[in-house]
Amino acid sequence: MKILSQTTSLPNILPEDQIELSPNPTIDILNIISKEAFMLSYKIYDLVGKLLYTAKVNSKEVNVSLAPLSNAPYFIKLTTAKGIICKKVIKE
Repeated sequence: MKILSQTTSLPNILPEDQIELSPNPTIDILNIISKEAFMLSYKIYDLVGKLLYTAKVNSKEVNVSLAPLSNAPYFIKLTTAKGIICKKVIKE
C-alpha cells in the first residue's frame, strides 16, 4: 500500500486595515485603495453569496460604480499580490 501525502493551503488573509473602502456607505462610486499590495481582482457578492460582478485589475486604487445595484449591503472579495480579504459595503 502506498500512502500519498497531500497538503492543502489557505490563501493569506490580509489584515482589515490593508484595504480601504470609501465612502462606505456609498450612493454610486466606491473607491478601493490597497495600502501595500497591488490588487489583482475583485468580486462583488450579494448577501446570499451570489456572484454579481467580477473584474481583473492591476492597481493599488480602483473606482467601482455600484449604480446598477439595488440599495443593499454587499460583500467585496479582493485578491492582491499578498492575499485576499472580504469586506462589506453598503449601497444606499
